[in-house]
Amino acid sequence: MNNLKNKLFDLIQDQKKESFTDPNTATDEEALGIMISQYFKWDGNKIFKTSYNAFEDSNFHSLNEKFENLWEKEVAWINLNFFHLLILHKVLKIQLKDIFVMIKLSFTNLKIIM
Repeated sequence: MNNLKNKLFDLIQDQKKESFTDPNTATDEEALGIMISQYFKWDGNKIFKTSYNAFEDSNFHSLNEKFENLWEKEVAWINLNFFHLLILHKVLKIQLKDIFVMIKLSFTNLKIIM
């Protein structure tokens, strides 16, 4: 087990050097988070499962219940919006590039309002 911890420590140090201008100011948590995100190719579900299992191993069971509920709501919202994009594309024959322009304009307008 110590050998695995030593390897992980070395990998974290390498990630700090690769990702931060000043590796000495970066925390292990930041570097490991980047490593996990990149390893799973920014797949939110895999990142969630990794976090969930880390909390489970640390006996944060009640937190994990809330975390899982929140994640399920987030995924449902994402899936619903993806479904709407498919409708725009398939049914209304709107090109995907035009849909993304509409999304970008929506976020720009939202920023202006806020």
